[in-house]
Amino acid sequence: MMPPRKTRISSNQVARSAVRRDTRCRTQKFFVSVAILFLIQILAGLAMAQYYADRSSFFGLDLLNILPFNVLKAVHIQTAIFWIAISWIGGGLFLASLVSRKERFPDVREVLRWRQGAGR
Repeated sequence: MMPPRKTRISSNQVARSAVRRDTRCRTQKFFVSVAILFLIQILAGLAMAQYYADRSSFFGLDLLNILPFNVLKAVHIQTAIFWIAISWIGGGLFLASLVSRKERFPDVREVLRWRQGAGR
């Protein structure tokens, strides 16, 4: 039986892999925000469905005074637009770092840190 062949990994390959993995890990913020927005959209949709079924009360609470129907409708539609847009951006950044062999845009890592302030 032959012993397994040892392959040498250069420090350049390790650095490139670490950069790509770092960029992919930083896109998790996008997907967490997508999940939160999707949950808000579902909750607004459930409240709207309750309005369609019974406009007078929501299990004894007068929900119409707290959240009017047109506000819930606007929240429901706008959160859909936002989570779809954010998932496109996050997916594009994730797949670009996954497919590329090197970090073509090193400034993307700075953008993904969500820092405030132009000087940093």
